[in-house]
Amino acid sequence: MDQLKGLLKKNRGKITGVPPVLPFKTVDDIEAFNSCDEATYDSVVDYFIYLGGMNIRDCLSSFFKDSLHLSSELLDKISYRGASGHFKLQGTNFDKACEEAASANKHFSTTESEFHSAMMNALKCVKESLRRKKKKNTGPSDGERPPKRNRVPPKRKRKRRLSKKKMEKTLTVRNTITQN
Repeated sequence: MDQLKGLLKKNRGKITGVPPVLPFKTVDDIEAFNSCDEATYDSVVDYFIYLGGMNIRDCLSSFFKDSLHLSSELLDKISYRGASGHFKLQGTNFDKACEEAASANKHFSTTESEFHSAMMNALKCVKESLRRKKKKNTGPSDGERPPKRNRVPPKRKRKRRLSKKKMEKTLTVRNTITQN
């Protein structure tokens, strides 16, 4: 039995495609993933391992971007710790799959507290990118000023170089004016 588990762990990260449960489009999809079978859960973990990352932030950022449908219908209703009546991601199968895939990454190791703070940060980043995208598409609101235009400096005339004779003449004129 232990040999079989060892072989299964060795084959982790080898995927055949995006799991059919991804991306989650609603909170109900995330709740349905909580009661999924082990094969579906393992396929999601394998996909997350395949996505990988060089550090915990990159890793979790790619997990969120590839597994959550970036829409306000979903992102406005979830938070990591369930604050303000939002759906709580902490403790769900999605959270466990992210943690399992992150711990299988060979580029870094992380503690549980580092993982939880990185999950909160990754969710904040995904939400903020959606806000920026929405703001960019809608343009400025009533209270905001329109963006400044790039100012083009006026064309300036090139200074003429004076010949030596003219230079001496202007200097003598200046000297006589200043002496008087």
